[in-house]
Amino acid sequence: MKDLLSIFLPIQLLIVSSAALCSQVQSLIEFDVNDPGVEAVYVDSGDQVIEVIRLDGVLASKSYLEDVNGQLLPHGERRTWYASGNIRTVENYWKGCLSGVFVKYYESGAVERRDNYISGRFIAGACYDESGQEIDHCRYYTDVGLPGGDLEGYMRYMMARIKYPRVARVNGEQGTVWVSFLVNRDGRVTNTEILNSVSQSIDRQVLKVLEKQTRFKPATLEGVPVAARMVLPFHFKLTSE
Repeated sequence: MKDLLSIFLPIQLLIVSSAALCSQVQSLIEFDVNDPGVEAVYVDSGDQVIEVIRLDGVLASKSYLEDVNGQLLPHGERRTWYASGNIRTVENYWKGCLSGVFVKYYESGAVERRDNYISGRFIAGACYDESGQEIDHCRYYTDVGLPGGDLEGYMRYMMARIKYPRVARVNGEQGTVWVSFLVNRDGRVTNTEILNSVSQSIDRQVLKVLEKQTRFKPATLEGVPVAARMVLPFHFKLTSE
């Protein structure tokens, strides 16, 4: 009999992570705050509404949320504004997913893009110059790309790097570590935080691999790399044969 290691990322957990398609609003909200040209503070109105207000008092964004199985998710309309106070985007969500029309405006008020989504899935869209002429379309937001290209490749990537700590094996420690982290513009991991801990040795091993050995494909906003937050689970299980 010997201990075997199983480290995996369950498909169903990947789907509900904040990096998944239907949780884009968290990253978009962070864009409001992390934009080097914007100084802002979070304000929770206490009515399941998140407002991002610039230090000069101008509203940057307003998002409505709904409790879905104990998790607050964007639901309904979300609006963002330029520093001038002019409308920037009008977005629609249904229980965490972009759903309906997504419109972005130039600061002049002219429509820059009009995209359609159903349950988080991009359907069709068009982009325009300020004169109203249609131009080449690019996706407004693309999510962080997993190392290895897809779920299977990502699992192989992590299995080659994460080692089950000896002290954890000896002590019979197993379980799922949930980690929150920021993928910055060059794909490197920063601002890591353990949301659910298994043990000190296992937590350290996950953070070591994420911070020092893992490179993601950064999210993009209108084709430009941007920082985005992710939450991923890492499951450690000891079995015998």
